[in-house]
Amino acid sequence: MNIGIIGSGNIGGTLGALWAGTGHHVLFGGRDQAKLGTLVSGISGDARFGTAADAAGFGEVILLAVPYTQTDAVLAEIGASLANKIVMDARNPYSASFSVIEMSAGVTAASELVAALPDSARVVKAFNTQPTQVLKEQNYLPEEQRIAIVIAGDSAEAKQVVAQLVTDAGFAPLDIGDLSAVALQEPGGPLYGVALPLDAARRALSSSQEHR
Repeated sequence: MNIGIIGSGNIGGTLGALWAGTGHHVLFGGRDQAKLGTLVSGISGDARFGTAADAAGFGEVILLAVPYTQTDAVLAEIGASLANKIVMDARNPYSASFSVIEMSAGVTAASELVAALPDSARVVKAFNTQPTQVLKEQNYLPEEQRIAIVIAGDSAEAKQVVAQLVTDAGFAPLDIGDLSAVALQEPGGPLYGVALPLDAARRALSSSQEHR
Protein backbone atom coordinates (compact mmCIF):
# COMPACT_ATOMS: atom_id res chain seq x y z
CA MET A 1 0.00 0.00 0.00
CA ASN A 2 1.16 3.54 -0.71
CA ILE A 3 1.33 5.57 2.51
CA GLY A 4 1.98 9.30 2.58
CA ILE A 5 3.29 10.64 5.89
CA ILE A 6 2.85 14.32 6.65
CA GLY A 7 4.77 15.13 9.78
CA SER A 8 7.93 13.06 9.95
CA GLY A 9 8.98 13.58 13.55
CA ASN A 10 9.12 10.86 16.17
CA ILE A 11 5.68 9.36 15.55
CA GLY A 12 5.64 9.67 11.76
CA GLY A 13 9.23 8.58 11.38
CA THR A 14 8.80 5.54 13.60
CA LEU A 15 5.60 4.33 11.95
CA GLY A 16 6.92 4.95 8.45
CA ALA A 17 9.96 2.80 9.17
CA LEU A 18 7.78 0.00 10.56
CA TRP A 19 5.50 0.04 7.53
CA ALA A 20 8.33 0.20 5.01
CA GLY A 21 9.88 -2.78 6.77
CA THR A 22 6.74 -4.84 6.14
CA GLY A 23 6.52 -4.12 2.42
CA HIS A 24 4.47 -0.94 2.25
CA HIS A 25 5.61 1.97 0.09
CA VAL A 26 6.16 5.10 2.17
CA LEU A 27 6.72 8.72 1.18
CA PHE A 28 7.61 11.21 3.92
CA GLY A 29 6.57 14.77 3.12
CA GLY A 30 7.82 17.98 4.66
CA ARG A 31 9.85 21.15 4.24
CA ASP A 32 13.21 20.04 5.64
CA GLN A 33 14.41 17.86 2.80
CA ALA A 34 17.84 17.30 4.34
CA LYS A 35 16.27 15.94 7.53
CA LEU A 36 13.92 13.73 5.54
CA GLY A 37 16.81 12.43 3.47
CA THR A 38 18.66 11.44 6.62
CA LEU A 39 15.54 9.72 7.95
CA VAL A 40 14.98 7.74 4.77
CA SER A 41 18.63 6.68 4.54
CA GLY A 42 18.24 4.72 7.77
CA ILE A 43 15.08 2.86 6.77
CA SER A 44 14.95 -0.60 5.22
CA GLY A 45 12.36 -1.06 2.50
CA ASP A 46 10.71 1.32 0.05
CA ALA A 47 10.92 4.71 1.73
CA ARG A 48 11.32 8.00 -0.10
CA PHE A 49 10.77 11.67 0.62
CA GLY A 50 9.43 14.86 -0.92
CA THR A 51 7.12 17.74 -0.12
CA ALA A 52 3.89 17.53 1.83
CA ALA A 53 2.08 17.86 -1.50
CA ASP A 54 4.09 14.91 -2.84
CA ALA A 55 3.07 12.79 0.15
CA ALA A 56 -0.59 13.79 -0.19
CA GLY A 57 -0.59 12.83 -3.86
CA PHE A 58 1.32 9.59 -3.33
CA GLY A 59 -0.60 8.00 -0.51
CA GLU A 60 -3.75 5.93 -0.72
CA VAL A 61 -3.62 6.38 3.03
CA ILE A 62 -2.25 9.50 4.70
CA LEU A 63 -0.80 9.70 8.21
CA LEU A 64 -1.25 13.23 9.54
CA ALA A 65 1.25 13.52 12.38
CA VAL A 66 2.04 17.24 12.43
CA PRO A 67 1.82 19.28 15.65
CA TYR A 68 -1.76 20.36 16.28
CA THR A 69 -0.82 24.04 16.06
CA GLN A 70 0.51 23.55 12.52
CA THR A 71 -2.64 21.92 11.20
CA ASP A 72 -4.19 24.99 9.59
CA ALA A 73 -1.02 25.83 7.66
CA VAL A 74 -0.61 22.25 6.46
CA LEU A 75 -4.22 21.92 5.35
CA ALA A 76 -4.05 25.24 3.52
CA GLU A 77 -1.28 23.65 1.46
CA ILE A 78 -2.57 20.13 0.90
CA GLY A 79 -6.12 19.85 2.26
CA ALA A 80 -7.80 19.69 -1.14
CA SER A 81 -5.45 16.86 -2.15
CA LEU A 82 -6.86 14.67 0.61
CA ALA A 83 -10.17 14.16 -1.18
CA ASN A 84 -11.01 10.45 -1.42
CA LYS A 85 -8.10 9.53 0.89
CA ILE A 86 -8.09 7.69 4.17
CA VAL A 87 -6.57 10.13 6.65
CA MET A 88 -5.14 8.72 9.88
CA ASP A 89 -5.19 11.50 12.45
CA ALA A 90 -2.36 11.04 14.96
CA ARG A 91 -2.49 14.60 16.31
CA ASN A 92 -3.34 15.70 19.83
CA PRO A 93 -4.52 19.18 20.87
CA TYR A 94 -1.37 20.47 22.52
CA SER A 95 -0.05 24.02 22.35
CA ALA A 96 3.49 24.87 21.25
CA SER A 97 4.47 24.74 24.95
CA PHE A 98 2.94 21.23 25.25
CA SER A 99 -0.01 22.21 27.41
CA VAL A 100 -3.38 20.68 26.57
CA ILE A 101 -5.65 22.99 24.59
CA GLU A 102 -9.13 23.08 26.05
CA MET A 103 -11.68 22.17 23.38
CA SER A 104 -15.25 23.43 23.23
CA ALA A 105 -17.95 21.02 24.37
CA GLY A 106 -18.47 18.29 21.79
CA VAL A 107 -15.40 19.33 19.77
CA THR A 108 -12.30 17.17 19.30
CA ALA A 109 -9.19 17.52 17.19
CA ALA A 110 -10.65 14.85 14.93
CA SER A 111 -14.00 16.60 14.49
CA GLU A 112 -12.19 19.81 13.58
CA LEU A 113 -10.22 17.89 10.96
CA VAL A 114 -13.34 16.37 9.44
CA ALA A 115 -14.86 19.84 9.10
CA ALA A 116 -11.72 21.17 7.40
CA LEU A 117 -11.29 18.37 4.84
CA PRO A 118 -13.21 17.55 1.66
CA ASP A 119 -16.34 15.51 2.36
CA SER A 120 -14.87 12.50 0.55
CA ALA A 121 -11.89 12.23 2.91
CA ARG A 122 -12.33 9.46 5.47
CA VAL A 123 -10.79 10.33 8.83
CA VAL A 124 -9.72 7.63 11.26
CA LYS A 125 -8.26 8.66 14.60
CA ALA A 126 -5.28 6.40 15.22
CA PHE A 127 -1.77 6.27 16.67
CA ASN A 128 -2.34 9.29 18.92
CA THR A 129 -2.55 7.45 22.25
CA GLN A 130 0.99 6.08 22.56
CA PRO A 131 4.32 7.90 22.93
CA THR A 132 7.20 7.28 20.56
CA GLN A 133 8.99 5.06 23.07
CA VAL A 134 6.12 2.56 23.06
CA LEU A 135 5.91 2.56 19.27
CA LYS A 136 9.66 1.99 18.98
CA GLU A 137 10.24 -0.50 21.78
CA GLN A 138 7.00 -2.44 22.24
CA ASN A 139 6.07 -3.42 18.69
CA TYR A 140 5.72 -7.05 17.61
CA LEU A 141 5.32 -8.42 21.12
CA PRO A 142 3.88 -11.94 21.45
CA GLU A 143 0.30 -11.97 20.20
CA GLU A 144 -1.43 -11.90 23.59
CA GLN A 145 0.84 -9.07 24.81
CA ARG A 146 0.56 -6.74 21.83
CA ILE A 147 -0.17 -3.15 22.80
CA ALA A 148 -3.59 -1.88 21.76
CA ILE A 149 -3.78 1.03 19.33
CA VAL A 150 -7.14 2.75 19.62
CA ILE A 151 -8.93 3.66 16.40
CA ALA A 152 -12.21 5.46 15.73
CA GLY A 153 -13.87 6.52 12.50
CA ASP A 154 -17.15 6.83 10.67
CA SER A 155 -16.16 4.63 7.71
CA ALA A 156 -16.07 0.89 8.43
CA GLU A 157 -14.04 0.29 5.28
CA ALA A 158 -11.45 2.91 6.22
CA LYS A 159 -11.15 1.46 9.71
CA GLN A 160 -10.49 -1.99 8.26
CA VAL A 161 -7.58 -0.56 6.29
CA VAL A 162 -6.20 1.27 9.31
CA ALA A 163 -6.64 -1.80 11.53
CA GLN A 164 -4.47 -3.76 9.10
CA LEU A 165 -1.82 -1.04 9.24
CA VAL A 166 -1.91 -1.21 13.04
CA THR A 167 -1.33 -4.96 12.81
CA ASP A 168 1.42 -4.51 10.24
CA ALA A 169 3.21 -2.10 12.60
CA GLY A 170 3.22 -4.75 15.32
CA PHE A 171 0.27 -3.70 17.47
CA ALA A 172 -3.35 -4.73 18.11
CA PRO A 173 -6.20 -2.53 16.81
CA LEU A 174 -8.99 -1.59 19.22
CA ASP A 175 -11.97 -0.12 17.37
CA ILE A 176 -14.01 2.03 19.77
CA GLY A 177 -16.65 3.10 17.25
CA ASP A 178 -17.32 6.21 15.24
CA LEU A 179 -15.75 9.64 15.63
CA SER A 180 -18.22 10.61 18.33
CA ALA A 181 -16.14 8.38 20.65
CA VAL A 182 -12.83 10.12 19.96
CA ALA A 183 -12.78 12.01 23.28
CA LEU A 184 -12.03 8.65 24.90
CA GLN A 185 -8.65 8.54 23.15
CA GLU A 186 -7.64 12.20 23.07
CA PRO A 187 -5.87 13.90 26.03
CA GLY A 188 -7.95 13.60 29.18
CA GLY A 189 -9.69 10.47 27.94
CA PRO A 190 -9.31 7.13 29.73
CA LEU A 191 -7.59 5.45 26.77
CA TYR A 192 -5.02 8.20 26.18
CA GLY A 193 -1.42 7.47 27.12
CA VAL A 194 -2.19 4.01 28.49
CA ALA A 195 -0.08 1.17 27.07
CA LEU A 196 -2.19 -1.94 27.58
CA PRO A 197 -2.50 -5.29 25.82
CA LEU A 198 -5.72 -5.64 23.85
CA ASP A 199 -7.76 -7.53 26.48
CA ALA A 200 -6.83 -5.06 29.22
CA ALA A 201 -7.59 -2.13 26.93
CA ARG A 202 -11.01 -3.61 26.18
CA ARG A 203 -11.70 -3.84 29.91
CA ALA A 204 -10.61 -0.23 30.40
CA LEU A 205 -12.93 0.83 27.57
CA SER A 206 -15.84 -1.11 29.06
CA SER A 207 -15.24 0.39 32.48
CA SER A 208 -15.08 3.93 31.10
CA GLN A 209 -18.33 3.43 29.20
CA GLU A 210 -20.08 2.10 32.32
CA HIS A 211 -19.15 5.25 34.22
CA ARG A 212 -20.12 7.77 31.54
